[in-house]
Amino acid sequence: MVSQAVKTERQTDREREREKKEQFIYSSPLLSSANSSRVGHIFRSFHPYSFPGNKDTHGINTARTVEVWMDEYKRLFYMNRPDLLSTDIGDVSK
Repeated sequence: MVSQAVKTERQTDREREREKKEQFIYSSPLLSSANSSRVGHIFRSFHPYSFPGNKDTHGINTARTVEVWMDEYKRLFYMNRPDLLSTDIGDVSK
């Protein structure tokens, strides 16, 4: 028969182990907790690879997204990327 002291000690050990796991999870660099929905992304000032045809593929794809989704707010995007106003981004009507 297991004594109450041994049961309590085992329970305490399990609690300590759970706390260690939680501490690891919350301090892991692979997992982040965001307290609000305002999440951003920091882009590099350069691309470590080249795009086909030396086009600004990222800029063109972003402009296509802006044209489809941003409606009256797309002017804010083009204030920062006026070079894309004269760039052919293809047909976005479909």
